[in-house]
Amino acid sequence: MRFKNTQNGYIEETSLTFLWVLLFGVFYFLYKKIWNHFFISLGLAIITAGVSWLIYPFLVSALLDNTT
Repeated sequence: MRFKNTQNGYIEETSLTFLWVLLFGVFYFLYKKIWNHFFISLGLAIITAGVSWLIYPFLVSALLDNTT
């Protein structure tokens, strides 16, 4: 998403990755074909009985910045 300040023309870009990972968890990574994070998040979700699904969204932005 892009937001533009009409007074000075500054454009701020943001993504909704946090929201998508929070809502869809491992399926977001499957859709985006990010296989490493798909398998890691799937394994963590199984081991932690889904608790990691609530923690992973807070880390996903920094993790994806390192992978691209």
